[in-house]
Amino acid sequence: MKKATMQVQRRRFTAIGPVALALAGSAACNAISGAGSIAFDGPCDCSNPICTSTHTCVETVPMGWTGPFALYDGPAAQNPGCGGYFPMSVYKGQRDISAPDAGCSPCTCDEPVGQKCWFSTVPHLDGTLYPITVQNAPCNDAETGTTIVDVPLDWDGSCYALNYTPGGMDCSEQPCHQRVTVDRLQVSGGSCTASTQAPILQPVAWDTVGEACAGAMPGAGCANMDETCLPIPQGPFHAGLCIMQEGEKSCPTTGVFSEQHIFYDAAMDTRGCSSCTCGAPMGGTCSATVTMYSDAMCTMNNLLATLHPTSTDEACADLTGNPRTQGRTAAFDPVSGGACPPSGGQPTGTTTPVDPTTFCCIPQGLPRP
Repeated sequence: MKKATMQVQRRRFTAIGPVALALAGSAACNAISGAGSIAFDGPCDCSNPICTSTHTCVETVPMGWTGPFALYDGPAAQNPGCGGYFPMSVYKGQRDISAPDAGCSPCTCDEPVGQKCWFSTVPHLDGTLYPITVQNAPCNDAETGTTIVDVPLDWDGSCYALNYTPGGMDCSEQPCHQRVTVDRLQVSGGSCTASTQAPILQPVAWDTVGEACAGAMPGAGCANMDETCLPIPQGPFHAGLCIMQEGEKSCPTTGVFSEQHIFYDAAMDTRGCSSCTCGAPMGGTCSATVTMYSDAMCTMNNLLATLHPTSTDEACADLTGNPRTQGRTAAFDPVSGGACPPSGGQPTGTTTPVDPTTFCCIPQGLPRP
C-alpha cells in the first residue's frame, strides 16, 4: 500500500520567564473618557486609575507553566500578529485539521499469463484420469455399455497406449466400440499483473491558528505580592491572559487559568491508497485435438478418430468395425481471452495532529480586578 507521511507547519515556542521581558520602554498612558483625552505623565499600570481598562493584576504563573501571554485563537486571515504591549511572538501552532482523502486511480489487471488448458475430468480415487470413454452406441444414441480410457495426470499429449481394450467384443449384446467421447476441457491457473498506485495528496489545511505573544512590561499597583500588573490583550486576542506548557495538559485546578486551548505543531499524514490486486483469471477458453489409434505406436495408418473438445463442449466421433482402441495423443491449443477481476485502490490512512501545546487562559467572562 502506498502511503505518504509528511510533517507540516512545525513550529516551536520560545519559553520565557513567568513575567515577560519588556521590549519597549514605558509609554505615557493616554485614556479616553467622556470628556476627551486625558494625559497621565508616567507609565500606565495598575496604580493608575485611568488604566483599569488596559491593565490588570494577574496571579503568579503555576509551577511547570510559562507566561502569561496574549493568545490569538482564530482564523489565520484575521490574525494581526504580535505588537503593541506584546510585540514578541513565542509560539505559532494550529488546530482543526482538514485534509481530503488521497486520490486513487482505478485498479486494472494485465492480460492473464500462465493459464493451462486441460481436461475437466475429476481424477479417480486411485489418482488416474479417465477423460476418454468408448461406448456401445453411435453418437447421439443411448448407450448401455462404457469402457473408460485413462491417461496420466501429467500427460504431455504424446502417444500413450497402456491399458487399451481389444476390439471385436460385445457389450450388452452390442458391439462395444461404436463411438469415442472426450470430456469437456477447462481452463485453470494463471495470474495477472496489477497496476500500481501513485496517491495524489492535497495539502493539509488547518481551520484555526494560534499565536502566543509576549514582551509586555510588568507594572506596579497590585496589592497582593503574588500578583503582577500586566496589560490586558486587546482586539481579536483572547481577552484573558494565558499560560503555556508543551504537551496536552489539563489546566490547573486552582486559580484563574482554567480555560483550555490546545494547538499542534505538525500533522502525521498517513494517507494513501490500498494496493491493487488481481483475482484468479476467469472467462478464458481453449480447445484441443485428441486422436485415437488402433495400434500402440499411434501411426496414421491406424488412425480411428480425431476429436476437438473445447472448454464449453465435449467431443464425440463414431467408430466403425468395433476396432481395438489403444493409442491416444492430444495437442492443447493456447488459452484465449480471460481476465482477472481487479480490487483495491481505496483511500487509506488519516491526518492526525501531533506535538500538542496547551494554553490555559483566564476566561473571557471572568471579571478583571
